[in-house]
Amino acid sequence: MEQFLKNPPQRTYVDSSEIHNHHWEVLHKRPLETSARSAAATLSDGIFTLSLLGRDLLIDSKKRLFSWADGRGDNVSFQEALAAISYLANAIETEPAGEWISFREIPGGEGFFRGPHAIATKSIERRFGENPRGLAEAALKLGGKEEEGGDSSVSLFALPRAPFLIVLWGGDDEEPARATMLTDRRIHLHMPLDVIWALTNITISNLIRGG
Repeated sequence: MEQFLKNPPQRTYVDSSEIHNHHWEVLHKRPLETSARSAAATLSDGIFTLSLLGRDLLIDSKKRLFSWADGRGDNVSFQEALAAISYLANAIETEPAGEWISFREIPGGEGFFRGPHAIATKSIERRFGENPRGLAEAALKLGGKEEEGGDSSVSLFALPRAPFLIVLWGGDDEEPARATMLTDRRIHLHMPLDVIWALTNITISNLIRGG
């Protein structure tokens, strides 16, 4: 699936309407009821309702459309749609392990989560390094909660079986701000590595906008 996430030269995927038909075909390879149950989503008349960072996303499997249930009218981005449909197509019916690991500890992650696929924790450092409390406030808006650790530590579910933990140490005159992001040991059971990476980008972008 990574080929659909990478942008061809001079081409940027922005909107959910640009999701490749391949993803819809994969979704329909198993009963929709199975996908809903496995992903901890609901299904009604071919329309999934899936929680994405605390906000209900509607995925219409018949019309092949994405929209927000709250009707606020803002577009569903390409990465949001990609993460949602891939998760629905691949998730299995198992709860998170409850064990935080680095992304490089995920099977295959050591070689993947580096270079262009490095986790964008520097964006968190730049946005919240001088105001660690702002990270907690932003996470609470997304349904997250505060945790122990660092100057600010938060956990939140990006998708129902995909939790993230972010720990931030604020910067000062002697040390720059430092942030780390962890995930659950079982996350790779629910989506491929490129989609996990997309989901981290979505999460960080929403935190920065909400902070």
